[in-house]
Amino acid sequence: MNRKYERTSRWRIPWPELLAFCMGVSILPLAWAVEPLSMERHDLPDGRVLFALKGSGVNVSEDGGITIVPLPGAGSGSGSASGGNTSGATTTAGKSAGSCTNVCEYWDQHANSGQGACLPLPEFTAVPGQPCKECDGKGQPRNKPDGTQCQPPNPGCCRGGNCISPRPLRDWADLQTCPVVITQPNYTPGHTEPACSVPEWGYPTVGGDPDRPGGFYFRDCCINHDKNYRTCGKAKKASDREFILCLLDVCDAAPLWKRLFCLELAQQYGTAVERGGTSGYRNGQVEGCACCDS
Repeated sequence: MNRKYERTSRWRIPWPELLAFCMGVSILPLAWAVEPLSMERHDLPDGRVLFALKGSGVNVSEDGGITIVPLPGAGSGSGSASGGNTSGATTTAGKSAGSCTNVCEYWDQHANSGQGACLPLPEFTAVPGQPCKECDGKGQPRNKPDGTQCQPPNPGCCRGGNCISPRPLRDWADLQTCPVVITQPNYTPGHTEPACSVPEWGYPTVGGDPDRPGGFYFRDCCINHDKNYRTCGKAKKASDREFILCLLDVCDAAPLWKRLFCLELAQQYGTAVERGGTSGYRNGQVEGCACCDS
């Protein structure tokens, strides 16, 4: 063996390995020191949600009481909010973490220089359990304006802070002048029978069965179209478009040699609702909607 090569190899310094080792040693203490922050969620009985840092000492009891268990050493020092008292969590205002009894306030443990405080919820925040109450943005509840819709899922209109039943609409003109139109409470849109309505003179064209003209099953498309006309706030143009697309889907599934005839029928049905469906649409909206008077 070459003696020179042997001596050189024996004393070679492994620079890449040494560099990697040094970097690992220098970064390892930093990795131990840095710990990602994580939040924990507390669901309160009144419907509000409190988020707090894990390990911050925030505890929520079953009845919704909020307490803060001071961390070791948290009460010491001249800058302590509690003056060294570690028996409970109090703020400089003398309030505990569970003292936010106002439904339009929430406890923020980071407010007031980290001592915590009750802060107002944003304006228009719904008050749980009171469908016609909302927060004013200053920490107080207020009545929703008269004539506005009650908070879902409560059907009705607000008046004097109470949720009352809306009045039925008389006709299309009444609907147009109503200040707030809502869905008729406890109403389920229905459909006519037969579902696909055509004039009597058109029966020979559809083979006597308007729901199955030429043997093509248009019934489901017509049922959905009738329900859309009776769905409060549904636009006529959107309802008609859905109807035509549904008919085209039926024709796409038809045998190739029957498809052209199916498309001709679909075009006739689509044109009929676009040009002659205005009266049916207006009657359906009057049936499915109700009015909240201001």
